[in-house]
Amino acid sequence: MKKIYTVTGKVTYPMGENVKNTSFTFSDEETGAMFSVDTKDPAEADAITYGDRVTVEITKA
Repeated sequence: MKKIYTVTGKVTYPMGENVKNTSFTFSDEETGAMFSVDTKDPAEADAITYGDRVTVEITKA
């Protein structure tokens, strides 16, 4: 299953010495469904920003 979501929130805050946490909120513009994902990886945090459209793929593990 693939769905397109829009980044509707991005907040970065410190979690101690030299560690930052970035929390993303994603929304489906058609259904209003939302979910959040956190990362401590600066490269992941810089890869997308507010307003970007992303594709989320869900597969069985």
